[in-house]
Amino acid sequence: MNIDITKESTIEYIESIYALSISYLKNNTNIELKNLLKELELIEDKIRICDDIEVLNNYKNILNSLIYRIEGIINE
Repeated sequence: MNIDITKESTIEYIESIYALSISYLKNNTNIELKNLLKELELIEDKIRICDDIEVLNNYKNILNSLIYRIEGIINE
């Protein structure tokens, strides 16, 4: 798969999770979620400039663990 397509779909996924998290934070206060969103922004920035598929795969692994934690908070 083309790295640009992979990056684009990954960024769209990040944006969806970010929007969901912001909606959650409008009704709830959660410092851990706020910190995870900062990490999510950092990983998104790294993904945007990445041009190596192996590095991108490593970022996606980090992203998956962040999203798992975010979903855990939202689904409590």
